[in-house]
Amino acid sequence: MGQLVTELEQLERKMYVKAYLAGYSIVTIGRIIAFDNMGRVYRSLREAGVVQKLSKRQRFSLPPVLEATFVKMQFSFAQWCNTWKFELKTAETAINLGPWETNDPAYIDVLDALKSDFHNLYMSLYDTGNLLDRRYPTDRLPGPRYTVLIEWSLEDGCYASTIVELPDIVGTGANWDEALREMKKLYNVKRRIQKLENLIENS
Repeated sequence: MGQLVTELEQLERKMYVKAYLAGYSIVTIGRIIAFDNMGRVYRSLREAGVVQKLSKRQRFSLPPVLEATFVKMQFSFAQWCNTWKFELKTAETAINLGPWETNDPAYIDVLDALKSDFHNLYMSLYDTGNLLDRRYPTDRLPGPRYTVLIEWSLEDGCYASTIVELPDIVGTGANWDEALREMKKLYNVKRRIQKLENLIENS
């Protein structure tokens, strides 16, 4: 069963790449699958060779709230620029100037990307729009309630944890905790893959 989870995780990483190549940003991909670690998605893109390796580290200055957002996402500003193919200093200048201080197309591209990925933060940072314009997450509402069955499998010689309503989701382990943990992992990765497939189909 562990092999199945590994294979599905590999498929999930491939789906990150497909979604990115379909035009979705890393932040959009992460939000669709309710995933907070954008660094993991970024590493998958780097390993697949669809984003370039970063050059030497550069110093930059950003609004503190934006810096804190990147830290929380485990994803750096330089990586964000890299996935959007922005020159770091251009992006830094655009963000610090804001939408009212520039007509430069390169700066406007950066600000459009920032607004797309961090809509509410953008509105707050530049004091634009109103409360009705704010976007709120819709994908983290309580999910369906499932029935879980844990029983000893004579055939496999271990405990098996199954979602009764989704019989193809089965985790196995030497004890209840291990079986339940693997079942949860299998359920979560399959759910993320399905969301990515739906995203790509709608692109």
